[in-house]
Amino acid sequence: IVIILFLIINNYNKEITKKNVYFYSDGIKIAGVLYEKKSGTNSEGIVFVPSPKASQNSLLYKLMSKKLAEKGYVVLTINLRGYGKSEEPKKLETASDLNFTKDIENAVTFLKENKRVDKIYIISHSFATIFAVTEGINDARVNKLIALSPPLQPFLSERYLAQNMTQERKLKEAEGFMKYSHLSQEIELSLIQELIKENNIENYISKNSTKPFLIANGELETEEQLINAKNFVRNAKRVKLITWK
Repeated sequence: IVIILFLIINNYNKEITKKNVYFYSDGIKIAGVLYEKKSGTNSEGIVFVPSPKASQNSLLYKLMSKKLAEKGYVVLTINLRGYGKSEEPKKLETASDLNFTKDIENAVTFLKENKRVDKIYIISHSFATIFAVTEGINDARVNKLIALSPPLQPFLSERYLAQNMTQERKLKEAEGFMKYSHLSQEIELSLIQELIKENNIENYISKNSTKPFLIANGELETEEQLINAKNFVRNAKRVKLITWK
């Protein structure tokens, strides 16, 4: 499978350009890759945000970005602070030091100012969705949201906000959350808990958002996660749910 993906990625449409770009977020240098067609006018842009809990340079993310560019979108795939080629925060004391939401906001600004697109959509995966949705519902420049396999509050509460967690489990969950980062500093679970309390997909409902929002789940989701997603959609205004089996 890996070999097949490699061959596909390295033989994509030659009309697609790929360019490494950088911008700043809270003074931190954020790295991104810009994909677009060489010719034609692209009026729609996508900020693609990989999950903090997965390798942001995975073949899958590269393939998705290139395929979206072939459809005519200007695609900016970013590395959140502390990941990939993006700089890490100088300190890790509060949730604001890991303000991933701000990174996404500045990615929208970069795309809007440098590519002059008329519409912007945010596509995010897994844990990145809680930050992408927070940014999207508060930013009038964002037209639509797409969340791939998003973790909803019941799962987050059980996994990261449970009472009476042992010290061993706290260390394990903190290490797992930041597994693919290049942070030189250790991170406390309490900081991650603060992040999750401030950023969650349920904000879409609590803020009465009506922005078009698509949730896509796959076959690896548990039955409980699928039920949570259906309950969320039932209580939201303009959310559509699709599930691949």
